[in-house]
Amino acid sequence: MLFVLADPHLSFGSAKPMDIFTGWAGHARRLEQNWRRVVREGDTVVLPGDISWAMSLEAALPDFQFLHALPGNKILLKGNHDYWWNTRKKIEAFWCAHGLHSLCLLHNNAVLAEGVALCGSRGWFFDCEGEEEQKVLDREAGRLRTSIRAGKKLSDRLCVFLHYPPVTRERTCDEMMRVLRDEDVRCCYYGHLHGHSIKWAFRGNAEGIWFECVSADALAFEPKAVALERCRPAAQTLSLLLPFFNAETTLKDAVNAVLAQTRADWELLLIDDGATDGSVQIANTYAAQDPRIRVLRQKNGGVGAARNAGLLAAKGDYIGFLDADDTIDPTFVQTLLCAAATNQAEVVHAAYREITIKGETLLRSTTDVQGGPQWVSPKKMRALVCNIEDNHYFWSVCRCVFRVDFLRRLGLRFHEDMHYGEDTVFLLEACLEAARVWDIPDALYVYRKNAGSSTTTFWARPDALASFALQDKAKRALFAKYLSKEENEAAARRYSRYCLRVYLPLLLQGTRRRLGKCDYRAERAILASAPAQRALRTCKPKELLEKSADSWVCCLAKFHCYFLAHLILKYIWPR
Repeated sequence: MLFVLADPHLSFGSAKPMDIFTGWAGHARRLEQNWRRVVREGDTVVLPGDISWAMSLEAALPDFQFLHALPGNKILLKGNHDYWWNTRKKIEAFWCAHGLHSLCLLHNNAVLAEGVALCGSRGWFFDCEGEEEQKVLDREAGRLRTSIRAGKKLSDRLCVFLHYPPVTRERTCDEMMRVLRDEDVRCCYYGHLHGHSIKWAFRGNAEGIWFECVSADALAFEPKAVALERCRPAAQTLSLLLPFFNAETTLKDAVNAVLAQTRADWELLLIDDGATDGSVQIANTYAAQDPRIRVLRQKNGGVGAARNAGLLAAKGDYIGFLDADDTIDPTFVQTLLCAAATNQAEVVHAAYREITIKGETLLRSTTDVQGGPQWVSPKKMRALVCNIEDNHYFWSVCRCVFRVDFLRRLGLRFHEDMHYGEDTVFLLEACLEAARVWDIPDALYVYRKNAGSSTTTFWARPDALASFALQDKAKRALFAKYLSKEENEAAARRYSRYCLRVYLPLLLQGTRRRLGKCDYRAERAILASAPAQRALRTCKPKELLEKSADSWVCCLAKFHCYFLAHLILKYIWPR
């Protein structure tokens, strides 16, 4: 079991008896009797400060020996009267030298006990009138945050212990409360208050956090069992962002797939991107029927702008994305949220299923990530980036969920002028920035490919080249920022080959389809463009010369022979 008792104020090695205070007569003897009655070997007791009145480690030795002789493991924090306190290294060395192996220090770290990460610091006063006091408060708030973040690496169940109260019946310490809120703490025990001051102690929920005073005299000198059920993490929620534009034939299926989820703690943001058909009425009808569904409206600005609007309006702990012509498995929210909360992940990445135009189902697995659910190490992530165009890992944000505070801290948004590949760039940067990416093999997102989708029609748009140029520049900038020199060169080489074999032909085909003919000026604009020339410079001529018209077009464009390339496109290239 896990217990807590603050402020024992032991004085076996110093002339500071507590008997002079009301209610403290014989307190050490009473403490020992109560401790031995409730605590067993193997249990853990946290002592949040004011352990001993001694002025040095040597003088505090009898007090440490008293605690060591009691059952259980003891976790000690610093209080305002612990004048014996020294550096962590010296304290631990002193305990080790005297065989005090049941004592452990909680200072800029976290300790795991009973499956709960124990975190904490001394804390500080409510009001800091001087600059020096404010520095101390800021330092203690930083120590608390450091301890909590260390605890999150040990368990998703946290319990915080402070010496000074962060809240009383009349006042709060804003700096400490901010840390507790930011780090999603749900349970906090504190000490320091004695005698008549105990009446000011706050016990109960404040801002979603349970607080309780555990100073020794407030507990009648009996260790209190920590309520482990209060240490459970708050239920995580998911905001699903669904932009739509003239999607009246598919929107109902997408929304119904969300309504069919096995887990109900989600919100759905239907983002109207200037639709002119009946899809707006469909969205309004769903929103009127279910309070978890909201409708946002904006002028037509593309999917990137719509998703950015959703990022600002989302209220969930995590964010996911859904396209209006796709659906999700009924267990999508449950599976991805559970994986995110259990692993404290910033990004959860999953596989997806693709329904082709012919109705075939293809599994798009998490290529190059072997086995079952697992962390994706930074090294593995960089390897995936180096092979970005030959796997499906970064092709869509829709099969992922992202921690909201991570995205907002990073300031990550979709490129609004990039009308193709903007989600690839978003996902690429998120995965490279994230410290914790969890990969699951479940294919719970269903991508339905159709002839009218943006992916299919993009290449015939007049702005296709400009949009692709933005994507190309963004990808190469991310390669240079996050990869080593060798990795960057390998990634750029593979990506360039893919651009020439796939993207360049798609742009040329799109121009022919849009204009209805082979047009020299339009083709030259593509072949002479910055992304095409960057790719051509990266690839050697022998890499371009293959038995295909595409390769000869690329080879001629590399040496700026655009008219000869035009002749091949006009008379030889497949129509």
